[in-house]
Amino acid sequence: MKYLPFLSSLLISIPLISIKPANAQSNVSFRCDLSSKTPRTVAITSKKEINLIVWESKAFQASGFTPERRCNEVSDRLQMHAKSGKLRYITTGMINNQKVICVADYIYSKCRPNGLILTLKSDENPKEVLKSLLDTAFKVSGGKPAIREGERMVYDLNQVFNELEPEPIK
Repeated sequence: MKYLPFLSSLLISIPLISIKPANAQSNVSFRCDLSSKTPRTVAITSKKEINLIVWESKAFQASGFTPERRCNEVSDRLQMHAKSGKLRYITTGMINNQKVICVADYIYSKCRPNGLILTLKSDENPKEVLKSLLDTAFKVSGGKPAIREGERMVYDLNQVFNELEPEPIK
């Protein structure tokens, strides 16, 4: 019992570590580029424009989601998540019983309830779709590959955008 006051004072003196997600860079914006034959969602940094998604699939066209509409909606979602400071981790998951690509708060967390980026067809492999969508961006930036967690895959967008942005002046 004589160690209890020492132990409690030791615990009080240890700084508490907060586990918070780091936000993606605020100087990255997203838009749908319709200037070429195939619509594409692009990320725009101070140094370059990166193709994130090239909208070739017409899989959802019968339900009114043309490649142009999907490009606009997904680009708007990415921009909304970036503006809110919640866009860092992109992963796969389920929202409303549908396979999706979404925003996660932490590297090993599930989709945010309002983190939808892209809905997939029921027969698509989410991990493969996500990999094909973001591989080009990671090749451009020289970023590290995705983190795999079982059937899920997680990309850290800071690894793409930090590679492209200059180091802050200290």
